[in-house]
Amino acid sequence: MAEENYFFRLSKYEQKLQKFFAENPDFLQPEKRKNEILKFLDGGLEDISITRENAKIGIDFPFDENQKIYVWIDALINYFSAAENRENFWPPTHFVGKEITRFHAIIWPAMLFSAGIAPPEKIFAHGFFTIDGTKMSKTLKNVISPLEISEKFGRDALRIGLLNSFEFGNDGDFSRQNFENFYEKKLAGGVGNLFFRVAKIGQKFFNAKWPKISSQNWPENFAEKMENFEIKAAIEIFFREIESANKILNDSQIWILAKNNFKKAEKIFAKIFEKLQKISKMAEIFLPDTFLKMAKILATEKIFEPEIFFEKK
Repeated sequence: MAEENYFFRLSKYEQKLQKFFAENPDFLQPEKRKNEILKFLDGGLEDISITRENAKIGIDFPFDENQKIYVWIDALINYFSAAENRENFWPPTHFVGKEITRFHAIIWPAMLFSAGIAPPEKIFAHGFFTIDGTKMSKTLKNVISPLEISEKFGRDALRIGLLNSFEFGNDGDFSRQNFENFYEKKLAGGVGNLFFRVAKIGQKFFNAKWPKISSQNWPENFAEKMENFEIKAAIEIFFREIESANKILNDSQIWILAKNNFKKAEKIFAKIFEKLQKISKMAEIFLPDTFLKMAKILATEKIFEPEIFFEKK
């Protein structure tokens, strides 16, 4: 096919983009996507066609009614033209699929430079995932419905189960069997069981009252992992706190200790309560629905009848 088009002079911004990446090393993440873009930049940029002459459907080019705007150029411009607040319309981080990184990390910044608009602070390109090691296909009938999983196990379980399956930003694999094992062990048998046990112990042995302490600190390295989008690693810290609290419960046998050495049991109970507060703080990110139930249990001095967060299936 041959046709006349209008072009954007992308080549004009080659050096500016190279300088921008050098001055903003964290602009594009993860590192492997940035390296791909830098390699592409090193090969030199050519001007790109931004209109289509023979397209029957599309947005008219303002300066030529015989041309339609190339759909990807229109899509990028919409980020700005559709925004209510154009003075500060970018979120701090722009999440995109890895297959469209070149549009968002080269073409769009160059368009913004041309228009005198600052690019976003950061772009993060996420990967793809397979199902049981195979690409999803209607023919293979291996497509998993997120709605079905959500209805059966809950939105929180689907969210954290998927994020825990592989490191965010990489390609990965999601297994229904692994997810169900994760749900039973980590959610129903882990975080859900922990809060239920501690609340019941508090009701029975500690006058149904929480200790008068408040912890607003993140566990060590948690915030750093989240800031760097190492989400799977952050989830591992979350579950380590749960395992640590369960270990304190089991090792101390606090339900026996409370009868023989109440003062010592009180200190252990306070330590566990502090861990519950940290776990709840992290859960607001990964398990927002469950967080509301946690907050309800921990919000008052009196320990009310606990909810079951994750029903065993």
